[in-house]
Amino acid sequence: MKHDLSLLLVILLLFGCAGCTTSDKENAAEIANRLQQAFAEQAESTEAPASLPSPVPQVTPEIPVPDAGTADPAPSSEAQPILCDVLFGEDIDGDRFTVLLDDVVWVNWDDVDLIAEYGLEDAWFDNDYELYNAEEAFIPMIAFKNGNTEFFMVDWEDDFLRSVPVSSDEFIAFMRGREAPMLADVTIEGEYVTAIREIYVP
Repeated sequence: MKHDLSLLLVILLLFGCAGCTTSDKENAAEIANRLQQAFAEQAESTEAPASLPSPVPQVTPEIPVPDAGTADPAPSSEAQPILCDVLFGEDIDGDRFTVLLDDVVWVNWDDVDLIAEYGLEDAWFDNDYELYNAEEAFIPMIAFKNGNTEFFMVDWEDDFLRSVPVSSDEFIAFMRGREAPMLADVTIEGEYVTAIREIYVP
């Protein structure tokens, strides 16, 4: 398109110049012929631009998927409570303190298997139960004051003597300086106590 416009300008110059001499017109015609030849040669020698190579598709190797039944099931994240005698330990800092725990076993008077296992045939079974403790050994564990440990204590005004939630301050105030241990279900996750629930003992 640019070549055609250039040639057109030369032709207009050739025929539109009223005051031009014969020599000028001949020179203009010669220039027009040369331009036309040059444009023709350039058109013949010009090659079409090479197209961009098509992207090679990336083939992802097939990854074998194991059968659903071959993997081991994930362990349960729910920790089971442990029946323990509980004593207050000591303050660590503003957010943590220790409790002393000694695990025990509740044995009912008619549980012949546990009675035989722990040799309680001659036990008194006051109130129809016995707390079996093979060896008294209190172990310190860390509890939290900031809500990461839940505390429940028996509501003695409740007709059914159910355990109700209390604050860490209420729990510590009750336990601090107490000589007799509290019987409680204690939930431990890792190295920390996450819940202490007092158990009513008749």
